[in-house]
Amino acid sequence: MFIRAIFLCLIFVSISYSQVSTTSIRVGKNGELTKNGGVYCKVYYPQKQSESVNAAIIFSHGMLRNSMDYSSLSSYWAKNGYIVINPGHGYTYWQDRIIHISSVIEFLNKRKYERIGVAGHSMGAMATEIIAGTKLYAEGTNEFKDYKNKKITAVITFAAPGRGGAIRKTSWEDIKIPFLCVVGGIDSMSGNTQTDPFVFSSGRNKFLYFIPNIDHGFGGISGRLAFMKSPRLVKEIQEVSLTFWDACLKRDKSAVIKLFEDERLKNKK
Repeated sequence: MFIRAIFLCLIFVSISYSQVSTTSIRVGKNGELTKNGGVYCKVYYPQKQSESVNAAIIFSHGMLRNSMDYSSLSSYWAKNGYIVINPGHGYTYWQDRIIHISSVIEFLNKRKYERIGVAGHSMGAMATEIIAGTKLYAEGTNEFKDYKNKKITAVITFAAPGRGGAIRKTSWEDIKIPFLCVVGGIDSMSGNTQTDPFVFSSGRNKFLYFIPNIDHGFGGISGRLAFMKSPRLVKEIQEVSLTFWDACLKRDKSAVIKLFEDERLKNKK
């Protein structure tokens, strides 16, 4: 099992939270565990193996954050049964991040995790939407590059960029997997096109969670106390995102119903 393998390959001391344990690993480009090189990852998992599910989530952090951040989301998802892996990208752009995410996906596939969710915030959200299948166009042409990883089951983006540069209205048209687009109403850092992934995508499994009067930090999802502006909103984001994961990764029928009935979300009917 994955949890046993994590302990055998332990590199750093594990830290225990309420119902959740963490450890750290390094993953090579082909999904192998390594003591040197590769991408450093923080891993969250349920303390009780019986509470885990055969699904995993990868979270890509924002530009000025690291793998130790976003514990408010990662620990919550792990408490509810998921293996959550946060790669440490450093100050890299989307090109390096999709390599890191792909390496972790290979690592999970080697351990028979077939349902994999990917989420990200800010620059991590850009990497997430690109690896989910957002097409990038060459300037002045209709030629594009597609970095889609077909092993991804569902994605959540927090403040993903919309149209601009290599991204056009048609960039999202071929994304077939479930997609939850989370947008802050007064987020000035990612521009005013953040709803584009939802607006210009197709399929009934696309959702928009638009939160008025909230900025790029979404109330404090980074988990840093200094940025915790709205614990109530963070709790709401935890609950909405968990419902999405349960519907898409656990394939929980009650979660599917709850997702489509949630009045806070828009979906393409």
